[in-house]
Order: sequence, then structure tokens, then C-alpha cells
Amino acid sequence: MSSETKSSAGDKHETGRAMIQLEREKLGNQIRTVELNYQKLISIKEQKTSISISLGSVVITDRANYYIAIATDFCELNSKVFYCISSLSPMGKLLIGKNRGERIKFKGVESTILEIK
Repeated sequence: MSSETKSSAGDKHETGRAMIQLEREKLGNQIRTVELNYQKLISIKEQKTSISISLGSVVITDRANYYIAIATDFCELNSKVFYCISSLSPMGKLLIGKNRGERIKFKGVESTILEIK
């Protein structure tokens, strides 16, 4: 930032400084998001298992498998794919509070909840 100096032509609204400031703000927001996700994951570890789907549940359906925590990439465990979704996502909102054996319908596709861990 200190190396960006104003030229005699005015440097068109100090474009270099403005771009650096925008990048710093973007990185700051990314850091805050990571910190919030970390705090959410820590709180999940402290929760007890329940019969109905809640934050921290692993959900096995006849169509797909989900880990309800934070929205991130999928993960693979024992040759099974698990989609890591937020409880605030459309699918997360649909699953929260459901029990084993219940059916859900998402985008016209029906699934049955087989297991909740």
C-alpha cells in the first residue's frame, strides 16, 4: 500500500490503492467466514446424538448421504459420498427435525431417511 503513490496525473482516483483495499476487505470477510465455520464445527462436537435430524447429524437416505454442519465440499468415507450441507440450506431445512423412515421430497425427487447417526 505504501508503494502505491499518486502520479502527477492523479492516478485515476488512486486505482491501485482502491484495488488493494477491496482485496483486503474480501480477505477479511473470508477469514470471518472460516472462523464462524470453525466455531460451528466445535459446537457440533459437543452436542449429543439425537433421534431426529439436527445440526451435526449424519443422514443416510436411499438417494444420497448428508452431513449437516457447514456448507463445504463433499467428503468420501468408506467408499460412500457424503454431502456436507448447512442446516440453513434448502435441503438442510427440509431434513432438520425429521426421523428415520420419514420420506422427503426435494425438487420433485422423493427419498426415504434410512439412518441418522
